Amino acid sequence: IALIQSTSSFQTSFTVSKAAFRYNQRTGSNNRAGVGYLHQTPQDQHEKPYILRKALMADLSFAARILADGFYDDRNAASKWWERLQTEMSLESNLPTFKNSEHEMWVACQRSDGKILAFCEVDNREKDFLNDTRPYMCNLAVHLDHRGQGLAQEMIQQCEDSADLWDQDKLFLKVREHNDPAVKLYSKMGYDIVATQVDEKTQDTLLVMKKGWEWRSVVAKPSGEEGTISIINQEETANMTSLKQ
Repeated sequence: IALIQSTSSFQTSFTVSKAAFRYNQRTGSNNRAGVGYLHQTPQDQHEKPYILRKALMADLSFAARILADGFYDDRNAASKWWERLQTEMSLESNLPTFKNSEHEMWVACQRSDGKILAFCEVDNREKDFLNDTRPYMCNLAVHLDHRGQGLAQEMIQQCEDSADLWDQDKLFLKVREHNDPAVKLYSKMGYDIVATQVDEKTQDTLLVMKKGWEWRSVVAKPSGEEGTISIINQEETANMTSLKQ
């Protein structure tokens, strides 16, 4: 539960976001403000060697390299370079540029030097094709040197929290059928196979996986005052005057 002092009224209100409630469900905790870069309390941030934040244009070249290493590792050098270039241009053309967009790109950054360790994307915009599913998580990849450290789980949970804040109770993803480590991870995190598709470019079989969840609002009422419910988004969190646990 976060104690927030507003610049306009100096009155305190206790708020619990959807993301915070889901974090508490996952961890059994009842005293944290949730997951993600700005969702975490200062204590959480200093416990980990990395932070999660929304991607910037300057991040996308590094993100494209991580994606190319993850998805095209079996290609020769020239082909891999071409895929990385195309990926970078695609990310740059699709980078969310306005607030409150139901489309986000996230990066995990090493705290010490800002190195990009992982990337993911989550999208709840209007469907472009009949077989699209929303909200949809895609382009999840972790740097080769930093796998096995829980970064993929953190990125997935952040995408779930974003979907939750968009009033969604589910999240879809697609994964290649032969990518056993990824399929096992998604299954472990509660995702079920609901359909199969064929990748038109590679002819690989894709598994469409889905996870659903429920949430309920939790309100803590300080003595003598009426509690309030507030959904904390990234911009509001950044503008808070004080944030205490």
